[in-house]
Amino acid sequence: MNPSRLTRLLIPVLGTGVILGVGAVAALKLLAQPAPDTAEHEPLPVATVSVAPADGYEERRRFAGTVSARRQSALGFDRGGRLLEVLVDDGDTVLAGELLARLDTARLAREREELQATLAGAEADLRLAELTRDRNRDLNRRGVASAQTVDETRLQAEAVAARVRQLQVAIDRVALELDRSLLHAPFDGVVVARLLDEGVVVDTGEPLLRLLEEAPPEARVGVPVSVARELAVGQRHTLLLNDRQIAAGVRAVLPAVDAATRTVTVVLDLPAGATAPDGALVHLLLAERIQSPGFWVPLSALTEGLRGLWTAYAL
Repeated sequence: MNPSRLTRLLIPVLGTGVILGVGAVAALKLLAQPAPDTAEHEPLPVATVSVAPADGYEERRRFAGTVSARRQSALGFDRGGRLLEVLVDDGDTVLAGELLARLDTARLAREREELQATLAGAEADLRLAELTRDRNRDLNRRGVASAQTVDETRLQAEAVAARVRQLQVAIDRVALELDRSLLHAPFDGVVVARLLDEGVVVDTGEPLLRLLEEAPPEARVGVPVSVARELAVGQRHTLLLNDRQIAAGVRAVLPAVDAATRTVTVVLDLPAGATAPDGALVHLLLAERIQSPGFWVPLSALTEGLRGLWTAYAL
């Protein structure tokens, strides 16, 4: 073999060995160096609470209702006629029996005068008929007047008396019509609407005024049938009215289910100091016991888990 060619073959081999040797020495030096110090982190403080098992919990439920006056009426006349005068207006406070409005009664007044004049004439005829009857009876006892004459005068007096009673009934009817031409307040209250003004001709029963009783109102709340079974007259519950909680007593649980809402109406008496406009919204607050075993934990102890679940960590 040519010596020069052998030399060319050994040089690459020796070079590779030198490179490997140098790399190994460098790696050993790196392994021999001490590892850098890692900073120690302080443990994260957490708040813990002790929990105890519970067999159930109370759920606060609210049911909507409305405030309503105990009594409210759309007032109108018992008879038709021309409206002569309305004595009250919206917002006026009235007392029971107070005159509120009247119809024109000129025609009735004239009719009453005519009947009274006719009655006066009939009463005079009655007195004459009674005197004639009594005179004929006396003459009949003396044998001067016949029995037929006595009967005729007696029946004539009875006919005139019936005519007098008929006129008296007619006068009473006109007096009733005159009374029905006056509209009085049926109870103490407040006028909330004046619907008609003077001059119009009103029909029988046509509403003229709307009156609400001036008394502590009541609340009417619809509740499910299952809840109504748990309520009884005399119980006191909490109502939310005008963002304020008040205590109210159950006055009645109506024995019927509303066809539209499928609820039972509960009537509650509001306390004397509670004031609210008619139709105002009110809520009945009830606590329902739910039997379900578990643990109570604060909301801050919950963290979002997988698939919409919530997770709590236990130590």
